[in-house]
Amino acid sequence: MLRAERDLVLARVAASDGDQAAAASFTAAIGSLRQRGTPYHLAHDLLDYAGHLTRAGDVDAAALAIDEARDIGQQLRCEPLLGRAADMTSPESHVPAWLAFPAPAMSELTGLMAWA
Repeated sequence: MLRAERDLVLARVAASDGDQAAAASFTAAIGSLRQRGTPYHLAHDLLDYAGHLTRAGDVDAAALAIDEARDIGQQLRCEPLLGRAADMTSPESHVPAWLAFPAPAMSELTGLMAWA
């Protein structure tokens, strides 16, 4: 699971750098989480991916990711997860504020990635 989470961090960094391969990186990381992760982590990461898709203008794909995360949240009866999904679909919030923060530079992450 740590490798899957590492891959997701790298996808987030790629997205913040405007890398065109970010969507493929997210897809690969989420695929890995489906195999090795927990439903809880998968749902949160689907919401991260939905934020990326929303910023990229792919609102239909973002809605699908949010719906899947919401379904997982309902199965888990996890109110914080359901609240996060609801925040992402509210008309007042195009993208959650926490997603607007810049990602750390790759040089800051290098040391963190070495152990995973």
